[in-house]
Amino acid sequence: MKSELSSIEVGVIVREFKQLVGAKIDKIYQLKAKDVVLQLHKPNSGKIKVRVMAPTALFATEQDFDFPEKPPNLCLQLRKYLENSRLEDVRQLKSERIIEMAFSRAGEDYFLIFELFSKGNIVLCRGDYSIIAVAERQLWSDRKIVPGSAYGFPKKKHDFYEISHVQLAGMLGSSSRDSVVKSLAMDLGLGGVYAEEVCILSSVDKLKRPQLVDEGEAKSIEGAIRRIVGMKIEPQVAYDGSDAVNVVPFGLEFYRSYGRKPFGSFSKALDYYYSHEFREPSSLDRKEAVIRRIISEQEEMIGQIERDIAENTAKADAIYHNYAVVREIIVELNKARKKFGWKEIKERLKGHAVVKEVDESAGRVVVELC
Repeated sequence: MKSELSSIEVGVIVREFKQLVGAKIDKIYQLKAKDVVLQLHKPNSGKIKVRVMAPTALFATEQDFDFPEKPPNLCLQLRKYLENSRLEDVRQLKSERIIEMAFSRAGEDYFLIFELFSKGNIVLCRGDYSIIAVAERQLWSDRKIVPGSAYGFPKKKHDFYEISHVQLAGMLGSSSRDSVVKSLAMDLGLGGVYAEEVCILSSVDKLKRPQLVDEGEAKSIEGAIRRIVGMKIEPQVAYDGSDAVNVVPFGLEFYRSYGRKPFGSFSKALDYYYSHEFREPSSLDRKEAVIRRIISEQEEMIGQIERDIAENTAKADAIYHNYAVVREIIVELNKARKKFGWKEIKERLKGHAVVKEVDESAGRVVVELC
């Protein structure tokens, strides 16, 4: 059951919503704390309703709703500042799950920001990004989302829209994950399904340790990411038997064997899915999801510890079996350090049978033992 949009899917929604630029907001309603409906009107297009279910999804909808008679405070604030305003732009922040809508009215600029990650949020800002209203006050270690403060976008280390194969290799090489697919899903932010799809398209073993990915495989992974981002939009709901398991904007190899119901736009697919197939998770479902995530993280940590133990044991065994060689190298290096600098030692050790690298900046010597 789909409970959130991936960053790639947020990008597709933004591409579809570009068609709304120039529309004016007629009405604004609020169903729940983070569930808002914007009714826009655009010449030659008529009325368009946009539903935001933070942090779950955002899409144009044709559904009718029973709105509360007394609008919540956020709804009143949105009406005060945005009714009759014109939509100037819709954009995604890099590869974050954040959609920003820019509005203007009577010479004033406003930003309506939808955060579709973590607990989710809806944030109304002035043109200088000072916060007017929020669906929920949130305090983080590096940012705060409260009225009166300046809105700060979260910092993300990697942007898969721009990352090169060299940067990919560096990210994978330094990853603490135990598999390529997990690193792509969590470190790069592709999410599980698209990380799986990248591995399928690149022919890279998804269970391979990310630290062992070579340059050629990194290039293949980069190519697969570019291929997915540039795919023709063919929205569909994927079914396992009679159960709807996901709604996606592309025909993915990952769902090749699944039943699929096509739609004319990703918004329409999302509207259908969340109106007909989606079941709001119960408190028990949420608790189970938290426990499963904790277990998964602990299993990954245990796996990393076991790999570190095995690696360090192998190193210790190699030193033990080559103790005489290691001791001789240390003695000779100590003698050389009394006469020469690291630069000269590095030159003298070129082509050495055992010493493979001298890092003069760190004062470190790398040896290769059988």
